[in-house]
Amino acid sequence: MSYDVVIIGTGLAGLTAALKALEQGLRTIVVSRGASTLEVMSGCIDLYGAAEDPWLGIGALIRENPGHPYALLEEENIYQALSFFIQEVKGICPYHHQEGFQNYRIPTALGQMRTTCLLPQGQVAAADADEHVLVVGFKGYRDFCSALMAEGMNKTGYSWRSIDVDLELIQGLNKSPGEKAGEIAVRNCFYQNSASVGSYQNSIQLAVCLERIWPLLAEELRPQVQDVDKVAFPAILGLDRYLELQQGLEESLGKRVFEVPTLPPSLPGIRLSKCLMNRIRQLGGDLLQHSFVVAAEKTGDICSKVLVKTAGKTREIQGKCYILAAGRMGGKWIALQGEEVADEKPGLLKGSLNGSDFSRRQCPAAFPQQDAELSMAGIKVNKQLQPIDTEGKILLANVFCAGSVLAGYDPFSEGSGGGVAIATGYRAAELAARGLRG
Repeated sequence: MSYDVVIIGTGLAGLTAALKALEQGLRTIVVSRGASTLEVMSGCIDLYGAAEDPWLGIGALIRENPGHPYALLEEENIYQALSFFIQEVKGICPYHHQEGFQNYRIPTALGQMRTTCLLPQGQVAAADADEHVLVVGFKGYRDFCSALMAEGMNKTGYSWRSIDVDLELIQGLNKSPGEKAGEIAVRNCFYQNSASVGSYQNSIQLAVCLERIWPLLAEELRPQVQDVDKVAFPAILGLDRYLELQQGLEESLGKRVFEVPTLPPSLPGIRLSKCLMNRIRQLGGDLLQHSFVVAAEKTGDICSKVLVKTAGKTREIQGKCYILAAGRMGGKWIALQGEEVADEKPGLLKGSLNGSDFSRRQCPAAFPQQDAELSMAGIKVNKQLQPIDTEGKILLANVFCAGSVLAGYDPFSEGSGGGVAIATGYRAAELAARGLRG
């Protein structure tokens, strides 16, 4: 298997890189070990959440920390990357932003406010939280507490109230005029398949069922929304048909509706991941899922192939360029030799990490006494996003790094994870294409 670009990782950085590579006409494959961090993220894209104005904050950040990934990019690069991302997902998973990519302020499930830059369609109405809002929870659903959210918002001067809907009671609604037997059967099937909402193991199961019974939910809520401007739900309003479901609820209730991210698994993140992967397939890219790189073959400073372990066998994948976006949590193979291969086939970037004990650095929260250092661990790169050693020497000229695998920043405390992922993934694909053109 031979490609122009081999991308390792299916997080936001890797998938953005794949889309940009495909846009430039490069034959592209993405290798994925499993589910990425997209499936636990809120769905919002943070550019820089530690400042009200993200661009002023980024400028100050770069001056304070010249090794930050944003320091490797021009402001124009970041603008281009965010615009490209929005364009690529607008058909299936639309995102919204303010002029100049300024930050929004939105509520959390704990009733606090946070900043973010790009909002998925399902959360756009959350940006105006100063209105009267009804928070809807579901009895038996333990990943979201409507009363806790409303109480938290009211403590800061808002006017919110909460209600918990018992989905088991919805099945007892009288048959409405004109309701067909088939519709009753669907409703009964829903309740026969789940003794109670508490029997659901995660948000996905409930979301899929709500795609079928949302008109019954709207009928139950209609008397409750007369005195509010908006209605907030946990982020479980559908998986594949969520745009249709949201629109249907808004039309039925006559109120704007928004979702609030809950505990993982995250429906907004899963929707985005599915959207990006489907777009890659649509553009002709290949996805090799449930597989992981165990070793690489190198000649001098050029990587010629990687060995990828799949369910059935170990494959060789040749690439002219490689984009490493394995993430901070999934990149152990980078520093270590593959356990299933011979010693003469070392890991791709063995020895290039910023720090020697990367196996401990994969879980910085477990080492709070060294949190500041550990949370910024990763691969050191130059302006071209190529991995370098401590003296600045390029380790592999045809390898480019993107996303949280990069050293020099803490995506969580800064609120910069999504922005860095998109910007560096986009830039890595540009640089790979430039390298292939000579």
